[in-house]
Amino acid sequence: MAAVALVTSTAGRAAADVDVASAAVDLYARMTARDLACALRYIPAAGVTEIGPSAPSVHLLKPAAFEALFKRMR
Repeated sequence: MAAVALVTSTAGRAAADVDVASAAVDLYARMTARDLACALRYIPAAGVTEIGPSAPSVHLLKPAAFEALFKRMR
């Protein structure tokens, strides 16, 4: 999911301007720290497509899904 989110959120930027590995590390660090505001900067308003190996189909995760997750983590 993170890779899809990062590709989506960095679309349109020059490849040299995007350090995907650092962004992925930061995204998971923000999620671990329960820092919703910083984690959401990687999630575009239109959401991200999640593709799971065991899921029967792809689905769209919008920022509200992340907000709900963070509320349950409290």
